[in-house]
Amino acid sequence: MCRFALPFACSNELIENRILRGKGDSPGEKNSWKKFSENKGEKGAGGSRNRNVKKGVTKLMFNTCVLFVCTGNTCRSPMAQAIAQAIIDGSEPSERTITVDSAGVAAEDGHGASLQAIEVLGDRGIDLNGHRSKQLTAQLIDRAGVIFTMTPAHAHAVIAMVPESADKVFPLDAIHPIADPIGQPVEVYREVADELERLIRTRFKEMLT
Repeated sequence: MCRFALPFACSNELIENRILRGKGDSPGEKNSWKKFSENKGEKGAGGSRNRNVKKGVTKLMFNTCVLFVCTGNTCRSPMAQAIAQAIIDGSEPSERTITVDSAGVAAEDGHGASLQAIEVLGDRGIDLNGHRSKQLTAQLIDRAGVIFTMTPAHAHAVIAMVPESADKVFPLDAIHPIADPIGQPVEVYREVADELERLIRTRFKEMLT
């Protein structure tokens, strides 16, 4: 089963930093979040941003595909997809249907999830062994009703690929980017998984209420 080796993981980090710099931001993500928020018309540091997210997603009530986007589609976004699916599977039956998918802005097709991601989700009773990475495409963007990205760099990349998607692209966390755990100890992956579950439950609640 294919896995990302550390050199490839490092190249993914460099790709993400180049995306940030290509938008006129420093490699640090604080300015990039500010720029992204301004471009999206989000004025406040908290409530205003969250209201914009809710306003965008609550229009999609019945059959919605949620797409999670990161860089290589082997850590953050597949974890988010799998956690979201587990939340859906554990929910009461509803006439509202949410399907989930994931992709990476700089992914290579066919790679498995990182070993740490598989371990951490396995501890939660979620099997990530069958995941295979895929590159973000215009078709995936068009098919999605809502797109949640891990960082502003990913949001910029989605919108650059399909400008018409801007109204349905949101950071999963409206204030803080979700750091890439690649190459980090498994404990970092656990922290990311906890963060992802909290954020996804919040976003789904916004979509369904």
